[in-house]
Amino acid sequence: MKHYLIVFLILLLNTTIFSQEENKLSLLVDGSSAGFFRGSSLAGAGSFEVLQYGSLGIMYHRQINEKWWVGIGMIQSEGDVLITSAPVPEVVEFEESIHVFSIPITANYFFNKRFFANAGLLFDYQKEDFSYDSQQGVGFILGTGVQFSLKRIKIIINPNFKMHAAIPLQEENYHQRLTEISLRFGLGYAF
Repeated sequence: MKHYLIVFLILLLNTTIFSQEENKLSLLVDGSSAGFFRGSSLAGAGSFEVLQYGSLGIMYHRQINEKWWVGIGMIQSEGDVLITSAPVPEVVEFEESIHVFSIPITANYFFNKRFFANAGLLFDYQKEDFSYDSQQGVGFILGTGVQFSLKRIKIIINPNFKMHAAIPLQEENYHQRLTEISLRFGLGYAF
């Protein structure tokens, strides 16, 4: 019986300590300018141009202390890619779609109550095989932002840079990495 009481008191103490920190659940929408990055150009190769690209997701953030927050989420990104073949014997253009599911794990550092910088890893998954290289692997995100608070409601504006498949699961010669410069809008609720 004494052991149960000790476990109960430890759990109660942990709940009290952790409840002083804030949690936040946010719905996110990204509008992006995206493209494929190879690291070097290939003479005579086809080209891949991302025409439209955007994301929708949800993030959970937990406050660690006054300045630091950590987060994890799920983000679905979609777009269209215009593919132009190499000129052998003639140039052919066609479109394919791109769908990337990401699990971001991020850290946010708040300079004050509004302004923050964020960085983290993107664990990317892509189900389909297309003409461009797979984006499955580990990527990263870097950004800065501002958060406005209306009691428990949080409005987030977060310009950021993302590179998918910085460490690809299936390495190709001259691997194409999907890169984004995006503007993220978020609506969150703190609890």
